Formats: sequence, C-alpha cells, structure tokens
Amino acid sequence: MEAAITQAKDLNPKHESLYREKGDAYLADVGPYLFQSNHFKEFKTFFTEEGWGNSWGVMLKTNEPFSTIHTHFRKFLLVKTEDGEELYFRFYDPRVLRIFLPTCDTAQLKEFFGPVQSFYCEDEDPAFVLVFELSKSSELQTQQIPSAAFIEGFLNQEEKEETKTATGRFFLDEEEVSSEKKNNENIFEKKPTEEKPVDKPNKSGGLFDMLFKK
Repeated sequence: MEAAITQAKDLNPKHESLYREKGDAYLADVGPYLFQSNHFKEFKTFFTEEGWGNSWGVMLKTNEPFSTIHTHFRKFLLVKTEDGEELYFRFYDPRVLRIFLPTCDTAQLKEFFGPVQSFYCEDEDPAFVLVFELSKSSELQTQQIPSAAFIEGFLNQEEKEETKTATGRFFLDEEEVSSEKKNNENIFEKKPTEEKPVDKPNKSGGLFDMLFKK
C-alpha cells in the first residue's frame, strides 16, 4: 500500500491526510487521505484500474471546498464508547461504509453526510457501485448501478464542472474486514495503547452512540 499511496500522491497533488501531524509522519503513512479528483485524469485512471475491487476507498460528490470536506471528516476519525475507550472509525473503507450507513437513523445520517451530496463505493460484488444519498426528508436512498457505466462517466467527467468529486483512501491499514456482518468489530478498530504523539483529530459525540449500546 505504501507504493500505491506514493503513486497516487505523485499523480494528484491535491491531497491531504486526514491526520495533521507536527513533525511526525507516523499516521500520515498509514492513515486516510482525501483527494480531489477533478482535473487529474491519470489519477482517476490509476484509482479505478488498480484500486477498484480492492477496497482502496470511497468517492463522494460535493459543492463545498476541499478544506470544508477535510474538516468535516476529521470529526469521525476517532469515536468513544460508553466506557470511554477510543476507537478508530474506518468510514473510508467501502466494506465499512456500506454496512454502516443503513444502520444510521435520520439525525445520524444528517450529521455524517454534512456537506456531502452523494457517496459512491464498490459493492461486495465490484461489478456494481452503491450510491448513497439523502432524500429531502433525510432518509437514506441507496441505488445499485453497474460499475462499468459509473467508471466511464467518472473518467470522462468534464473538468469545467463546478461540482467537486473527492476520492479517498483511505490506504489505512493492512487488516482485512473478513465479513459483511453488522457488528462493531468490523467497523471500529481499537486505538493502539502505545503510539507516537500526534495532533489528534476532533471527536464526534452522539453520532455513534447507538452502535455501542449493549
């Protein structure tokens, strides 16, 4: 994965780690990145040809600036259980996102979507894409479409379009999510007890409470 993220950053200079370290690249090397994909055709080709079907990341559509999206998703990197234990939330992994979103209530969906109009991620069968959007009443709408048509449109997206498409990986960890079961073990990871000090991201409060109720 290190080689892949290095190549991705070389192909697309518009990127930033969701972790903000001060003189320490520990989490930057393994943590999620946000990429703005407009105007970077080679990057989009690399992502779809090499990463599709390998759970490299998810795509999203938004009209908001890159900095707004970056700030928004930093809130969800760490969550707390009722016992006060901090866990990493791997929302940027398509195997996690497609499990997590259907478990959310209306308030949680509104908080997580925030400035995002749509999320796109590979289905369990990568021949299909799952499209997640919110209705006017903030209910989750899910559509399954063929990957071939979606990828063709993504690669041929007009560069003059104002709508930004951000792509992330979210090249986070080497551990695989082994199943599609809806349980916390597949969605959250324990925070290491020993790690190098970093500038910690913001924490979300009530969004994940229901996932931790016993």
